[in-house]
Amino acid sequence: LGWWEGERPALLATIRQAAASGADEACWDLAMSMITLFEARSHFDDWKDTHEVALAAVLRVRNRRGEAAMLYSHGTLSLFLQHHDEAAAQLTSAMRLFDELNEPHGSALALRNIRISGRLEEALTKYEKAAEVLRDIGDRAGEAHILRSMGQIYLEWHNYEEAERFSEAALGIARTIGNKRLLAQVLGLLGETYLDRDDRKRAELTFQQVLHLVREIGDQLGEAHALLGLGAVQTRRERYELAETSLRQAHLLSERSGERLTFARACLALGELYFAGGHRQRAIAIASEALKLFDQLGATRWQARTLSLLGKVRQDSAGPAQAPNAAWVGGRTLVADAVPRS
Repeated sequence: LGWWEGERPALLATIRQAAASGADEACWDLAMSMITLFEARSHFDDWKDTHEVALAAVLRVRNRRGEAAMLYSHGTLSLFLQHHDEAAAQLTSAMRLFDELNEPHGSALALRNIRISGRLEEALTKYEKAAEVLRDIGDRAGEAHILRSMGQIYLEWHNYEEAERFSEAALGIARTIGNKRLLAQVLGLLGETYLDRDDRKRAELTFQQVLHLVREIGDQLGEAHALLGLGAVQTRRERYELAETSLRQAHLLSERSGERLTFARACLALGELYFAGGHRQRAIAIASEALKLFDQLGATRWQARTLSLLGKVRQDSAGPAQAPNAAWVGGRTLVADAVPRS
């Protein structure tokens, strides 16, 4: 990543030069090769600009494989920016093209990134299919990413045994191939799982490990996620000063990155910290900011958690004799509806 960052201006110019000279293969291949840098360092404008140039280059000469690759990458960027409808359209188009070209690897990668809102059982089935293809092809990193996504679904359902099982499988692959960034991402999910089941000691140790890894490789967005997890654990352990330091750093890093979902999550985590520390008005102010962002992003899971917090803060202010307020009831209903019935 350090080399990529240092050479970034020259590489961006090379992509444009390749497009201008008709070297469409070199153009899209180099643009795609830079995605890891764009993602880790939050260079979302560079990601968008280079891929628009590369997509135009491959369309001019009807390079359908390059077109599929660029649509796949555009869709992945749309996911990061929380533009879910755009992402679904781009990734579906990419998958259709890859299928027509008999490119199962590309098709599986596109399928890996398609989010099926509100239909998690269907998502699991599709993830299983994509994981099998990537395993057969030998794309271990792609397989690990899918296993992590499957673990995330089980975590959302509070099925901790399955969440840990898939995370451990992904962790084994990340360690085998020596991919530190992937290792940090999978450990982050394990940290969330430990925290959700209130295993605070293991959660804290895991998030500290993640923080060390992401700082070592210069993954700033990963650092924001690690600090979010660490701050949440510190809040649970009533280490409020440490928690505020961690969460303020996460808030700043995510704001700089422009990644709105992570920024909104940092606002919510600060709201939870302030409520735990008895600062009700500060909790309401920053949690309300988080709710606006989650509403804009259509992030139902996080809307539910924020509404629940706001309800608890206001209920605590009103006293136990009062009936539960509408925000709390609404948040609890959204949470219940997100978990599948047995």
